[in-house]
Amino acid sequence: MDSGKKDLVGDDKGAIMIMGLFMSISLIGALWFILGIANAIIIRDTAMEAADHAVFSAATVHARGMNYISALNLIMFALTIVYVLFCLIADTLIAIAAVMLWGKVPFLGCIGVPGPNAVIGAPACRIGHTIADVGSKYAGGIDPVMKALGALETVIQMGFPAVAEVSSFTIAEKYKIEANTVALKGVLITPALIPVKSINQSDKPIGLPVYAEKNDYLCDRSFNVVKDLVYTYIPAPISSIIGQVLNLIKGYIGFLPVKRSVWDPRSLMGIGCDGKPFNRKDIHLVSQDAKVKNGSDYFQMWSLIINAKDNENGRYEQRVSMSKNKGKSTESQPPKKRIYYAQAEYYFDCTKDWKNKECYDKELREASFNMNWRARLRRVRAPSFGNNFLGQATSFLMAGNIQNYVAGQFGNSAAGQKMAGALDKLMNGSVSAVLTGTDVGNGINDLNNFATGGDRPIH
Repeated sequence: MDSGKKDLVGDDKGAIMIMGLFMSISLIGALWFILGIANAIIIRDTAMEAADHAVFSAATVHARGMNYISALNLIMFALTIVYVLFCLIADTLIAIAAVMLWGKVPFLGCIGVPGPNAVIGAPACRIGHTIADVGSKYAGGIDPVMKALGALETVIQMGFPAVAEVSSFTIAEKYKIEANTVALKGVLITPALIPVKSINQSDKPIGLPVYAEKNDYLCDRSFNVVKDLVYTYIPAPISSIIGQVLNLIKGYIGFLPVKRSVWDPRSLMGIGCDGKPFNRKDIHLVSQDAKVKNGSDYFQMWSLIINAKDNENGRYEQRVSMSKNKGKSTESQPPKKRIYYAQAEYYFDCTKDWKNKECYDKELREASFNMNWRARLRRVRAPSFGNNFLGQATSFLMAGNIQNYVAGQFGNSAAGQKMAGALDKLMNGSVSAVLTGTDVGNGINDLNNFATGGDRPIH
């Protein structure tokens, strides 16, 4: 036997290769599974990031809308302060003239009479009425401006929630891991878009949580701001007296007309806030409803990502599968769609309680005049707003179809209960023996079930 020839039977070199081959195949399969799990984690993280991004963007749009309304309120407030200054100067001079010329008939025409009082009274009367005339013309000039600003605030109130909805949907749809890899579509849930009546106005949808207030509030706020400064920087006994005087002046100016007329005796007493543009509702203020405050559900919103899945059919977790059918490989199905959600809120940035003057007291209403509205993400929790709305939606889903839902709603009403009672008496009364088992009786039974909701499935 030639020693140079290898003994194929006895040669054991490379024996481990057979085992290594099977082990390498197993390791490759495990590697594919690990890559598939990693891809699923990436999809989930991306969907959550998309939900956070969508809802935070929507909250930012809402906060920006509230800041725009506050900015427009400040413009209207500034215009009003100028007018109130006209009122204060004119009415003060006219009041001085009234004291100096008390009981003098020529006072109404600002014609002086001999004596020391006329030296001061007659010029004060003329200057006061001249300033009052200028203030009246100023009020007529700002009237269309106030009306336009109020209309713009209404557009912001109703339009910005819709813009937030479109913005969140666009962000969710364009959010991808790689090009054409993961397509995400979402929806935004916010009280501003729920079809219910507004908090303080029964004729408009809610939109942003603001309502149109009469413009004479701006005159009141001018004095309230001054009073707040007085109470802050002047000691108590004096500040209280000044506050009472300001209240009297505020009531006096609020009583007087804006437009001067020789036919209105009040116009001879000066000018005030009783007329256009202060008798119209243009300015929008944050709602006074107790449920509308920082942290409440009216400031919350939720985003839902409803199409979070891998759209590529050849991903890793689908290429490798294990089968119990005697070694026959079967391709795994694509992962099912999952819903991811996130929550955010917009809020007025203040450090005190909501009813404090820094935030939203009844006089200053700072939340309606400071552009401190912000947005932030929140831990997701179930909403409590619109319980009736959510209850009706749940009833509809449980009813199974619109016919059963309508039947149940009708059956719960007073008319439905009365009709059901009458039909029950008919079926169980003296004529029951005739109707039972007949087509007429069966028809009445069906009608009774429909009226009371008895035909609805209990599940």
